Amino acid sequence: MARRALKNTCLAYLASLNEPDFVELALHEYKSATNMTEQFAALAALSQNPGQVRDDALLDFYNKWQHEYLVVSKLFALQATSEIPGNVANVQKLLSHPAFDLRNPNKVYSLIGGFCGSPVNFHAKDGSGYKFLGEIVLQLDKINPQV
Repeated sequence: MARRALKNTCLAYLASLNEPDFVELALHEYKSATNMTEQFAALAALSQNPGQVRDDALLDFYNKWQHEYLVVSKLFALQATSEIPGNVANVQKLLSHPAFDLRNPNKVYSLIGGFCGSPVNFHAKDGSGYKFLGEIVLQLDKINPQV
């Protein structure tokens, strides 16, 4: 177990450099994973780099696990916490995702709560993170004020 954690941490650091060889390595790890934990760790490494490789891997993972409620929630949280600059736009798009429901507190906590945990995007200099949260809170207050 410790080896897997170390391998996944190293993979995340390497992929964060956004060098083509390291992104390719993360993609290889994603495609060759023999269990969800390893595949998700590789996806997490890929998710920190904007681009088609990231988008394709996220879609592939969703298509594979879309019938697993908790896995989809985990996928929302992964995307929401991404430190890609301007990630608020990605999170806004996820509000329209077929698996997302603003009336479902767990989905809200995964996506919106995850986004608010992102120091880069929630606290964006342009205020877009705060503006986004304010808009969501107004919507949520009408649906479920306890959330």
